[in-house]
Order: sequence, then structure tokens, then C-alpha cells
Amino acid sequence: MFLIFSTVIFFSCSSNSPVISETECSVVFYFDSRISLPSLGLTCYAKMVSPHDRVLALKLRHDETMLEWNITEPIFLGDSEEVWIGSSKLNVPLHHSLPQGDYTISVTDVAMESASRKIELNYPENFCSMTLDEVESASEYQLFTSESFAIYDNQEKLLYFGTKISDFNSDAQILAFFPSATNYRSFRFSPQLNTGLMLPPTYITGATQ
Repeated sequence: MFLIFSTVIFFSCSSNSPVISETECSVVFYFDSRISLPSLGLTCYAKMVSPHDRVLALKLRHDETMLEWNITEPIFLGDSEEVWIGSSKLNVPLHHSLPQGDYTISVTDVAMESASRKIELNYPENFCSMTLDEVESASEYQLFTSESFAIYDNQEKLLYFGTKISDFNSDAQILAFFPSATNYRSFRFSPQLNTGLMLPPTYITGATQ
């Protein structure tokens, strides 16, 4: 499950075609408060076998409805031997549901050559019409066993994602590490459901808005 990102642009003269070795796609429910309904998002990454440095864009498409997301400025994670490319937040259009089932991830390089891979995407659709309080009372909630900590600035740029270390026990400590931070959120993930829950933001006292 990917949320951390850094942008790197690569250039190469290689003439090899792109090859996808693995994929990681997950559904994320974003809760703005405990009493509001969530919005839906997706994380989507493809693990590339060299040459990753020639990739221009990715596409995620639902095979039946043809609903698709075009990632024209992908995020690159990894090193020269192993690179994941994709996006940490693909928004589901307003007034649209997110179809479950078979999807295709496609990668296109600078020579306009492409590679694709099939995936199956499923999630607890009943969460779409539930508040956070209701989700936490649902039987599926016990499957969300992984918890992480996310820190954002006032533009909702992700500053940190990972374990909540002891240095982040107070607002003052968070601002000492990230002076531009304005809020933080807990993130819970279920490996069994391949689904994440981004909990409502907590706003930092003393932050510069």
C-alpha cells in the first residue's frame, strides 16, 4: 500500500520495451469527520522491470464500464534496480460509484510502446453509505489491523507517512520536525480487504495556516 511519494524524472536512451512485474492497487475511504460520509480514492502502482526511466504515463481502466484514470505525471518510488510507478490518490468522480471487478493497468513509454497487466479490485462497498462511527461498529472493521500516521501542510501536501514515533506525541514536536505542518491523520489498512481508511484530520495548535 503506497502513500508516501517523491517526484523524480528519469531520462534514458534505452530502447527496451516496458515490463510490469507486479502491481499494487487499493481502495481508500477518506473521512472528513466522524459523522460525514466518506469520499473514495485509489492508490495504484506498477512495479517496473528496467527500463523504468522511459515511462511516460500509466492508465487504470475498469474492463466492463471502461471507466479510466490517466496518470500523466506518475510518482517514482524505489531505486535503480526496482521501481514502482503510479499515484497515491486517484479520485473517484463525484456522483459515480467505484465498480468492483476486473481492471487493466497499462504503462506507456517515450517510444509509445506499452505493457499491461490485469488486476481484480474489490472493497467493502457498504462503507460508502456509512459514517466513521458506523464503520467502526461493522464486523469488517476488525480486519483493519495496520495503522500509520500521516502529516500534511495547509495545501494537503503529504509531509510524512509511517509509524507514529514518540517524537510526534505533541503538536510542538510535530512542528519542530515539520514547521509547515497544519494537520495529521491516522490511516488504517486491511490487507485482507486491500482497503484503507483515512481518518478525519486533527488540526495542529500553533500551526501557520
